[in-house]
Parts: sequence; C-alpha cells; structure tokens
Amino acid sequence: MCPTHIVLAYSGSPDRPDELDTLDTAEEISDIIKKMPGYRLTQFSCTGELVSILPKLTALQPDCVFNLVESLQGSDAEVYRFTQLLDFLRIPYTGSPSQALSWTADKPLMKAYLGSAGIATPECLDKQACEKIDGTVPYIVKSATEHGSLGIDENAIQHEAAALCDVIRCNEKKYGGSWFAERFIAGRECYVTLLEIEGVVTALPVYELLFFHSVPQTYNVLTYQQKWNEEEAKTKTTRQFMKEDVHGDLMQALVKQALACWQSLGLHAYARVDFRVDEEQNPWVIDVNANPCLASDAGFMAAAQAHGLTPEAVIKHILLAGEP
Repeated sequence: MCPTHIVLAYSGSPDRPDELDTLDTAEEISDIIKKMPGYRLTQFSCTGELVSILPKLTALQPDCVFNLVESLQGSDAEVYRFTQLLDFLRIPYTGSPSQALSWTADKPLMKAYLGSAGIATPECLDKQACEKIDGTVPYIVKSATEHGSLGIDENAIQHEAAALCDVIRCNEKKYGGSWFAERFIAGRECYVTLLEIEGVVTALPVYELLFFHSVPQTYNVLTYQQKWNEEEAKTKTTRQFMKEDVHGDLMQALVKQALACWQSLGLHAYARVDFRVDEEQNPWVIDVNANPCLASDAGFMAAAQAHGLTPEAVIKHILLAGEP
C-alpha cells in the first residue's frame, strides 16, 4: 500500500516575527510527520496569487493537505480562499472548513455572530461609533483581519473618543486594512484549547497568562513587540495552568463558552478560544483562532502536554480528524 501523501502547506515571511513563527512551526511539524509510519511528506510554500498556486498544488497530487496557511500575499484577511481552492479541487485538508475560517477572518463580524448566539463577547465599535463614546470605559484598538496582535502597542488602549479615533487612523495609515475598537476587559487573560480526539471535541487543560508586576503598563496586555520577542515576553508574563480545586467554576464556564464557539462557528479538528475574565469572574470571548499556532513552545502544545499528549500524538489526532 502506498503511503498517504501529505502536503504541508504553509505561509509566512521572515520579515515579520509572527509570520516567521509559522515558518518555524512548519519545520517542526514536517519533522514529526516524516517520522510517522504510513505517511509521505512534501512541503509547499503558498506564495503568490491563488491562480499560480493552483497548478503547482495540483501537480503534487496530495492525499491530504496539512493546512498551516495563515495569510495570503501578506494578509490574513482572505486566508479562507486557500481552503476554498482545496474544496474546489476536492483535496481533503486538516483543520476547520472554509466557512469557519471565513467567519474568524473578520473579527467584528465573528463577534457579532457570537453575540447573536448568546456568547458573551465585548462590544465592537467602528471608527464612526468611536466618536460617540463617553470616556467612562476603556477600549482597545485591533485589526479587523490580522492576527498575532499586530498594531497592539502602548497606545492601543484609550478612554477618550478623540484619542481612540487617532489610534485607528494611525494604524490604518501604517498597516492598511480595517481597524475597530473593542471594549477592553481589564481582568485576567485565559485560554481554552480544543482538540478532536477520536471524534470527540476535548478541552485541554485551561491556562492563564499571568503578568508580572514589572510590566510598565496600566493594563495587563502584551504589545506586538513584547509578544514576538521571546526573551522580552518571558520577562513580562508566564503561563500557568488553572487548578480544578481553586478555579473549578471559572474553568467550567470557560470550557462551556469555548465549546459553544466551536459549535456556533463550525470549527473542526483543533482550535483555541481566547478570553478576558472581568472582576465578577465573567468570561468574555475576545478571539477565536481556527488555526492556532502548533509550535512546540506555544500554548496549544503546552496544554496538550499537560493533558498527557506528545506533539506527535497531537499531529496524529489532527490528521485522523479527517477533512472538515
């Protein structure tokens, strides 16, 4: 029997630290799959227009694509178009389907959808709505389409309407694309990673990002620079897994909301849901990542290890989950 031909498709540029992380992850996963019996691996860099990607991908004749494509032509906005191409070619792929990737590629739209499904998520404001805020609560400026905390810096959180609009205009000019303001939850930051194991969606151990007191910011949030500078991130934060006997009620609430996101958005195989938790211990969904980082030092693999899974076992579960 011929081995299953896996094409590991990835994106990324060494010019941006968040995209460089994807390149490193692709190498790690390639090394894992190469050692797995029954599989043959080909790496495939998704660069250029889809019209140029199509013939190259077709020529490879993959049995399955391991999808690590997080951007197309330097933008996350239309990443779902790659899986739409795979759908058209009837090539199975790992991870969530095109519709789920489409939902999560537009954060304000995704959050509006989650809110309509009864899932608690902070309100979002476009630039026009920002002009009407009364300054009583803080807002954080985010990209509507880009991930990896792009644009998050020391000025991202503002109270006043004028300052908030200035940050949005500055980011539009500097990075391009669409930007919005999200009501900032000045509380804890927690993560729920989900993995499909033998057909059952499993919540891996819940962890919290703890901020050290030395962080020179009014609010606990990592900037883009801090997040992607490994040494700097270690001096600002640490990852801590929550304990059932201490955080049991909160953990149950977080997992319940994460599973609701999975169901509502039609996620598949694996995902990560990011939360902020307010002073009353209410969890708020701030992001859903349908294609979270699988690097060995990332939160997903750390949660998997805490669950007793090796990186090899995680990759095998993702492959065995089959096409979405």
